[in-house]
Amino acid sequence: MSTAPAPFGLLLDVDGPIASPVTRTVRLPEISDSLVTLAEAGVPLSFNTGRSTAFVSRQIVPALVSAGLAADATGLAVVGEKGGVWAQLTAAGLDDEQIDVDMRVPQEVVDFGREAAAEKFADTMFFDDTKRTMMTLEMIAGSDHAAFLSARDALVQDLIELRARLGAVQLRIDPTVISCDVEVSHSGKALGARRSLELLGEHSVLPKRWFTVGDSRSDYTMADWLHAQGYDVTHVDVQPGSPSSPGAAADGTLHKPYEVTTIADPLAPGQLLTDDDAGAALLRRCVALLG
Repeated sequence: MSTAPAPFGLLLDVDGPIASPVTRTVRLPEISDSLVTLAEAGVPLSFNTGRSTAFVSRQIVPALVSAGLAADATGLAVVGEKGGVWAQLTAAGLDDEQIDVDMRVPQEVVDFGREAAAEKFADTMFFDDTKRTMMTLEMIAGSDHAAFLSARDALVQDLIELRARLGAVQLRIDPTVISCDVEVSHSGKALGARRSLELLGEHSVLPKRWFTVGDSRSDYTMADWLHAQGYDVTHVDVQPGSPSSPGAAADGTLHKPYEVTTIADPLAPGQLLTDDDAGAALLRRCVALLG
């Protein structure tokens, strides 16, 4: 274990700041390059995502290896399914993967989702068979987004009725811009943050300073948890919501007791970078902080 803490650590949502929500891949090579530079400098990094760890293995790990991630690299972790599955991340893949079996949704929900994707929503969604605690239907890449949103809303109503029939009050239905998840109510990015620091603390002394990065309101809970534990945290919102949202600031970010920031577009004054363009810019800044 390293005896000196890095100047900061990073908790990163995957969809948005790292993987393009359109291509669902690491579209920008500079993202991988920056991540490898940070890892080599000893900066603790965790991908804290609702995605499965299999998605990270397929899309993130190869990009890091192509960018030169060392075979003996440490200090990287992945927490998938909003805290349900976690592992150390290495150039060879995932190491010592663990699953919280108590976070698995009932089999009836899984079966319902699989059937719904194959029949009622086959034009717009597919069933994510890599999930092991959540149940997810995701938009088919390249399909009409408006049609997906309409289908997603119909799916949500079906799931609400199913939850009522099952009496499964512990389940939460979470519709997103490209998917619909069913998960246990105590899952989330805050749980992912806790698991991330437990994993990262196995290899290094944790820094006091952290950046959390995400594209949704739920990603703020990473920073909420870190702030509550006494860490100095800045949350980077790469897809700020509507300024009219409850609790939102003028630029669509949320009012919080810690610093919240966005990434300005240097080529378009008054405009913000979003998604992986913002993620790439933020990572460049983090590399620059290393001196």
